[in-house]
Amino acid sequence: MHLIKGKIAIGKTSTWLCICSMLLICLVKASVAGQDQDTHSARLLHAGLDLFPSFLAADQQIADKQDNDGNLVIYIVHHNDSRTAQIVATRLLDIKKIKGVPMKVVIVRDDDDDLYSLQPAGIFIAQPHLPHLAAVVKYGKQKSIITFSPFAGDVTLGVAGSIAVTARILPQVNTTTLADSKLDLKPFFLRIASRYPEVELN
Repeated sequence: MHLIKGKIAIGKTSTWLCICSMLLICLVKASVAGQDQDTHSARLLHAGLDLFPSFLAADQQIADKQDNDGNLVIYIVHHNDSRTAQIVATRLLDIKKIKGVPMKVVIVRDDDDDLYSLQPAGIFIAQPHLPHLAAVVKYGKQKSIITFSPFAGDVTLGVAGSIAVTARILPQVNTTTLADSKLDLKPFFLRIASRYPEVELN
């Protein structure tokens, strides 16, 4: 009887250890997947920071979008990731000027009323899956502001500019949003850009 009980106890212990091991493996896989996602987002962010100044410089009315102090106000928009927004702001401030005009960077949440207190020359989306992206896109269209996001899928949701990752990284534009925003980008820039939807631009 004691031997049978011992076997049963060992069996239960083995089953429990097996379950714990499986749970641990799942947690590790989830952690690795999360890290991979973070790494992917960081790479997109880095590529986006390289291309965003080109979008601003391609705006043929960019010189008219200076504030009263002669600066180009750039919004860095996030929802709850102020740390990344600060990194983006620092990187953009390193550039200092767009076509000879100094930049002023403002970090703002996507649900903050301060988003509408100024009229920026450009908006950089610094966080994927922004809950209030639609409102930011609408504001950009109304005020003829370039909205830019390096994150996959945002251009299909109406963001004016993004990146296309193929064999190389190219600028990507939402042709419908450009028209709705009355944004006039340089023809050369549009010729090299990937387009969504796929239409020919004059």
